[in-house]
Amino acid sequence: MQIWLPPSEGKHAPTTGPALDLKTLYLPELGEVRSRVMRDLQEVSSSKDALKILKVGPKAAFEIEANTRLAEGPCAPAIDLYTGVLYEALQPSELPEEALKKIRIFSGLFGVVRATDPIPNHRLSIGVTLPALGPLTAMWRKHLQQVLEVPDEGVFDARSGPYRQAFPLPKTASVIELKAVKLNAFGKLQVVSHFAKYWRGVAARELLRNPAQDPYAILAGLSRRPDVKDVIIDGLRVTVVVA
Repeated sequence: MQIWLPPSEGKHAPTTGPALDLKTLYLPELGEVRSRVMRDLQEVSSSKDALKILKVGPKAAFEIEANTRLAEGPCAPAIDLYTGVLYEALQPSELPEEALKKIRIFSGLFGVVRATDPIPNHRLSIGVTLPALGPLTAMWRKHLQQVLEVPDEGVFDARSGPYRQAFPLPKTASVIELKAVKLNAFGKLQVVSHFAKYWRGVAARELLRNPAQDPYAILAGLSRRPDVKDVIIDGLRVTVVVA
């Protein structure tokens, strides 16, 4: 089963590493469109309206500056670049090399990459509209649908909404989705997005560590954890009820 992940706003900016080589990235046939996104992003990031167009605050200034030198900046494997709740729960440094081959990371800048693809520090949400290219979600959907194939082995889809819109999985695909809920003060189940990121990371880690086992049995087994009240499996949808 492949694991499809979103990127993360949090990153470990590499200080050493090779320069970007688009030919080495997953789906190299996307090289030309990736080059166009890079050119547009570099131009925007050098403008006075960069923060507004890229929908970020002043704290992102370092990454916006990194956008202006994408081709020259040092690169690190995508799985090492991204941080944040999901990636901390995934614990990629503890996963075997074979497991990393099962990961695909979706990106506003590159469309989709493998976990081991070297990419530079940058900041570009897929929800952004670039002046020369328009809305990135629609642009990437057009190009990804031409080249990206859904694996027969199935997908654990841990992507957030905008990244799912960039490549909607067909209804015929074997796809597992997970959400996390918690009982509120009125005894009703309430979705909590922060918990969802964490539990998607945990679930992805367990699926990658146990590729030969039934994925639903692995996910049901999360109910044995002290921080989980229940795991509800309804068709292809899995709900973790957080304690």
